[in-house]
Amino acid sequence: MADVPCSGDGTMRKNPDLWLRWTPNLAIGEHFLQARILRRGLELLKDPDSENALPEESPGYSRLIYSTCSLNPIEDEAVVASVLVQCQGAVQLVEHPLFTTDETDGQASDTRSSSGVNEKRFKARKGLTTWRVMTKDGTWYESFDAVPTKYE
Repeated sequence: MADVPCSGDGTMRKNPDLWLRWTPNLAIGEHFLQARILRRGLELLKDPDSENALPEESPGYSRLIYSTCSLNPIEDEAVVASVLVQCQGAVQLVEHPLFTTDETDGQASDTRSSSGVNEKRFKARKGLTTWRVMTKDGTWYESFDAVPTKYE
């Protein structure tokens, strides 16, 4: 699990003091640290095909969960997307089995599992694939890749 430091904008209701120091630019500063932590977490995953893998581990791959309390795509989707590109196909994004992307009303839904037991599942929405980025000086860029390296 990589529960990385973030701007905390997803906790503003319970942390009203965050409004005093929050700016849209916090995400840019966090993005690079988050990507480094995520990459390091991936490096530490056990190779399930190695001779040291435990028999109960899922065959063929290990898992890492990336987590923030931010709602900003620069800290979420953009971090995951940039690391996936850097890994050049060595890792892949997979859906968690407790989430469903069917066209329900957005509420948790009952789904009958292969064992015949009803399971609660959360409705998931696909993440953003494009996002605009604003820098400290107020300049907007159409993608994170377009942001000059001087902001790293």
